[in-house]
Amino acid sequence: MLTKSLRLIVPLVLAILFFAALNHGIQRWVILPSFQQLEQKQANDELQRVIDAIQRELEHLNLFTTDWSAWDDTLTFVKDGNQEYIISNLTMSTLEENSGINIAYFYNTNKKLVWGKTHKKTLGGFIELPLFAQFIQLHQQTLLNHQRLDGAITSIIDSGKGPILITSKPIITSLNTGPIGGTLIMGRFLDETLLKQIASQTRVDFTAKLIPKSVKATQPFTHKTTALNDASLQINGVIKNFIQQPILHITADIPRNIMMQGKQVAGLASVSILISFALLLLTVFLGFHYYTLRIRASNTWIKQLVKQRTVELKAAKESAEELSREAASANESKSAFLANMSHEIRTPLNAIINLSYLSLQEELQTMTRDHIEKVNASAKSLLRIINDILDFSKVEAGKVLIEESDFSLDQILEQLSVLEPQSDCQLIFNISPDTPTNLHGDILRINQIFLNLLSNAIKFTKSGSIILSIHAKEIGDNKVTLLATIQDTGIGMKQEIADKMFDPFTQADTSTTRRFGGTGLGLVICKQLCLLMDGNLELQSTEGKGTRAIVELSLRLPSQDTLTPKHEQRSLLLGKNLNDLKPIENTLSAFGESIVSKTIANSELIKTVTRNKDYFDILLIDDSISTNEITQLFSEEPPLEMIIVLISTDKQLPDSLIHLPISLLSKPIYHVAFRKSISDNSAENDHLPNKKSLQYLSNRLFQKIGKQRILLVEDNMVNQQVVLHLLAKCGVEVAIANNGKEGIDKLEKHYQEGNAFDIILMDIQMPVMDGMEATKIIRSDDKWQDIPIIALSANAMKDDREEGISLGMNDYLTKPIEPEALLNALETWCQPNQEKPSSSGASAA
Repeated sequence: MLTKSLRLIVPLVLAILFFAALNHGIQRWVILPSFQQLEQKQANDELQRVIDAIQRELEHLNLFTTDWSAWDDTLTFVKDGNQEYIISNLTMSTLEENSGINIAYFYNTNKKLVWGKTHKKTLGGFIELPLFAQFIQLHQQTLLNHQRLDGAITSIIDSGKGPILITSKPIITSLNTGPIGGTLIMGRFLDETLLKQIASQTRVDFTAKLIPKSVKATQPFTHKTTALNDASLQINGVIKNFIQQPILHITADIPRNIMMQGKQVAGLASVSILISFALLLLTVFLGFHYYTLRIRASNTWIKQLVKQRTVELKAAKESAEELSREAASANESKSAFLANMSHEIRTPLNAIINLSYLSLQEELQTMTRDHIEKVNASAKSLLRIINDILDFSKVEAGKVLIEESDFSLDQILEQLSVLEPQSDCQLIFNISPDTPTNLHGDILRINQIFLNLLSNAIKFTKSGSIILSIHAKEIGDNKVTLLATIQDTGIGMKQEIADKMFDPFTQADTSTTRRFGGTGLGLVICKQLCLLMDGNLELQSTEGKGTRAIVELSLRLPSQDTLTPKHEQRSLLLGKNLNDLKPIENTLSAFGESIVSKTIANSELIKTVTRNKDYFDILLIDDSISTNEITQLFSEEPPLEMIIVLISTDKQLPDSLIHLPISLLSKPIYHVAFRKSISDNSAENDHLPNKKSLQYLSNRLFQKIGKQRILLVEDNMVNQQVVLHLLAKCGVEVAIANNGKEGIDKLEKHYQEGNAFDIILMDIQMPVMDGMEATKIIRSDDKWQDIPIIALSANAMKDDREEGISLGMNDYLTKPIEPEALLNALETWCQPNQEKPSSSGASAA
């Protein structure tokens, strides 16, 4: 009996010992190492968070210093050291209390200290930092010698009284333009208060100490992790200064939560295994199966825990990295966007506007000309929008200037006609017949308001109509108050939401931005522009039915007598829907046309025209009438002597009408398009030369100045071709240089060969040598003092023009270049040359 018991006990004990040893091995070599890897990764991440937090403090200091360095008052101060600036801005105790700034040093372009103080309240107020002064002196070629306007140097240094975060920035104008006037260095102590703040933000217990110079030279610094006990471990790291030397030693204590959790899981697994094995021995037929299931369940649970924790840590790290990248990108974009946007967009716009202009100088098919005219007009609208975006900050500050001039209301309609509504939607102009069409005001701002409001209506209206209605609310001796409404049949919104749409960055809801895009700034700008013109802008909206924008503008009438002329030709407008015909009749009547509209039923076209043909000169047929009826109209005998025009939403005639003597007038209808459609159909096409055409302007220039030798200094090949084509018929010889240095070389070469240039067209931003530097060099040579220099620049800021003129440029033209402005500038600055070539044309050398 005892022997049998021993036979049972010994295998049982051996089995228990075997499985106990197996369980211990699994914990030690499988489970716990994976937790150790996670623990090591967590420690590295926590240390990196601390280092990133300190780096963010440097970034915040850099942003604060940027606000001070890019300031006209600071630029003036480093030049004249005025006391008013010191009294108004440099109260160090206030800077420390409000912004944490302890150090502010201002240097001029000669690297001489203009003013500098260090203040630390806990150290007794103003203090001296000999080590800091020695550090600046030692590294002045780096810290005080910025090559870029947006240059910056940030670092941590040893001040002798603890570590200091510093940043060095070039002192420039408030518009972020040069030249650099000096250097501003600001700093703050990395003291216990700031370290505790960082520890609270990162939720990491750490210490930061300066690394002595004696240690830097003898000890390599790498990240090192040491287990202090079962509850915590310690990880060490370093932060380097701007010359890549270790400067700050970081020691972080990390709780061993992952390892403790791993041991708990492993212990739980051990208990489960042992219990399962005991049950297996007692209940063989059930125990083995039950034990297998528990082991699988335990392993799955452990893997899920490890996987879940890994996913969480990875997601947290990726989120932090993404937020950091977004913040850095936003800060960089904020400072660079406005400065670069104008230049970068104006360069391609120069090509689009002028190449389309050049194409319009040629004989083109009607549809092709219409397309190119709309490309040209759209590009000009985009240019105006770019200018308005640059003015947004001025709008907020109330500093936008209203530039008034005489204009025709039809000019605005022509610009707005390029807008393309969605396929099932129609854009309609409805101008009241008693509305003055010759006005005095800021046409660009007025066009911007209507363009923005109509663009919004088109965006949110899939079907139906968008109607721009304008009438005179009040007419005085020299003033008129225009009331314009833009009514759409779009998605609309609740009125309480519409009332909030004039707040910056506001849209009806977040889905609007995702679905339709937009910034929410357009209505804000429009509202402010209306107020500047003694007007107003309101929104009325019903959800699901549409929106009405009501614009009120106070304008003046032209000083000269510019009443709308009455046209002798009489027009008959036929269609099936009075709502379609009435806006056309109103609009054309406002511009002096004699027009009558009538609705007709099916198959009544021929009868109506026959009855009225002796009373009207022009027949306007709406596209609601079938093409079959229109075709039959041309089969009548004798043939009609009326000018026949089809009014259609399409941009070309139907195939069945294309060979008939009928012209097309595309909707929306405005007066210039109407007169052009009549001219296209009329036999009276002889007209005087167009004084705005390139051919006329070129011939006039050639007759006044003769042959000229022009040096074009431009790095963009497309813009080179634009200028060459604009001057192609002016009888000039053009040599091209791709940068300022190449331009100076060609200028010297032609001078030595006795074939000197008569004038220089100079781009500003170019590689190798820019236009400003080239102009400075040219004007420094006595033999080139009298040669005219005209700037062709995409830099549209007022300061850029003033700088160019101050360096010796005679004129400054902003891209996109207007052909008439370019030829007028050549006429102004070129000396007449009696030499006349056999054929006028521009040649490129």
